[in-house]
Amino acid sequence: MPATQPYKCPHCRRPTVIDPARPLNGQRCHLCTALLGNDGKRRLKRSGGKPGFDQAEESPVTGAAADRRLLRLGILVAVLVLLGAGFLGYRRLTAPQDPALGTAQPVALVASPYVDARSLAEQVLAAESPGEFQGLFGKRGALVPEALPLGGRVQSVSPAFFFEGHELQRVNLQTGTGRHRRLYVEKVAGRYLADGPSFLAEGELALPEFLQQRPTKPVLLRVLAAAVTHAVPPFENEAKWCAVHLSSTESPETCYGYLSLEKPALAAVTKRLPKFSEEDSPETRAENEGAAIPLAVRVAFPKEGAGADVVEIVEVVGSGWFIP
Repeated sequence: MPATQPYKCPHCRRPTVIDPARPLNGQRCHLCTALLGNDGKRRLKRSGGKPGFDQAEESPVTGAAADRRLLRLGILVAVLVLLGAGFLGYRRLTAPQDPALGTAQPVALVASPYVDARSLAEQVLAAESPGEFQGLFGKRGALVPEALPLGGRVQSVSPAFFFEGHELQRVNLQTGTGRHRRLYVEKVAGRYLADGPSFLAEGELALPEFLQQRPTKPVLLRVLAAAVTHAVPPFENEAKWCAVHLSSTESPETCYGYLSLEKPALAAVTKRLPKFSEEDSPETRAENEGAAIPLAVRVAFPKEGAGADVVEIVEVVGSGWFIP
């Protein structure tokens, strides 16, 4: 008769017997008739061949250990949830916007509630009162257009560029009367502010007042400038002086300014000056940079020996009409 050995069935948990000389996989419990199988074999191996081995007796789990396992599981789940929420938030922020859904609404800001140069320029054109108009400008001038609203449309907006530490965009406008204007928009601490003096070509004096008063100390003017051949005393030496035709969009008066070619900063300006044509009106020159360009300059009358419309350009102080 073959030898037998006591063994605890892993299925019905009751005592049975096995033949230790035969593989465990091929033996059945004599009570529940289930194959003892690999599970029973593993139990027998872990028990060191001792009958009646129970897994619960091999590695008992105390209440404290179970709590620690649950705590670690909870922390892991919380971390995964936070990572998932952060990833979804990032995807929403960086996802491209569908133009059909419209653009973000302007956010209210001090001095300018507009979050891009184009929308700010559109509000300048739509302003109906002097207070509303001036409220759109960061650097405000004393002048206000006589007729408001200006009306019209935005023609183009330049990419951002830097001038002496200022981040600017140049917006070309056409008002309701067909007149072309240029608006400089500066970005400061995330806000977009329009520059009033440059928009209205405001200087320390208007060109007619300057020609009438004939100051010998430099005065700031915002004018349209173009190179011209006009050699007169005391600037007749064309090797030392460059003649510039100066005009204004606000009046028909003009004059001739002379800048020194011996000063590098002034001589460099001549490379940007288009040629002046007597046939162009001030309005045409304002519309067409090929006929004249905007310049912010300081000019003065020579103390002696100059005609009524002959002045010296002492300094060029801005980018176009924008002055830092």
